[in-house]
Amino acid sequence: MPKQRPVIWKRSISTRAQRERAWAKKSLERERALAKMRGPSLLERLRRLFNRER
Repeated sequence: MPKQRPVIWKRSISTRAQRERAWAKKSLERERALAKMRGPSLLERLRRLFNRER
């Protein structure tokens, strides 16, 4: 006879906290991806422009 193990119950649906955590994580990933796609900010471009003239 095989050794018996305790039954571990798992939810079939996620809890609200799990859904919110997953949503926040994906949201942060989307923001970081958009930031990489964007070029330098206006402030950064102006700094480069004025530093070149010196």
